[in-house]
Amino acid sequence: MKLYIVVRQDLSSGAQIAQSIHAFREFVEHHYDAEAQWYSKSNIIVVLGVSDEQELLILSSEAFKQGISRAEFREPDMMMSLTAVAFEPTSEVSFFLSHLSLAGRTL
Repeated sequence: MKLYIVVRQDLSSGAQIAQSIHAFREFVEHHYDAEAQWYSKSNIIVVLGVSDEQELLILSSEAFKQGISRAEFREPDMMMSLTAVAFEPTSEVSFFLSHLSLAGRTL
């Protein structure tokens, strides 16, 4: 059971870290019970990357259509652009995000 965060790789490495933390905090705020269960059973976080905001918007929209719980973070200092999304820790999410690579690099 892994909690996934997807962040934009067109951001600097430092911004990717900060935005990932913001998305995690949003997930805790909106999905407290799921986060508490994940924390007690696993506590594994995986941070994946997408190329830019457009790719992240498409990914989050598709997750919504599939009924996947997630929490988006929009950065006020970046004109409220979508910077990171935290996804519920389920095996379905693992499959849904399996095409993505680990984050931590800039394009």
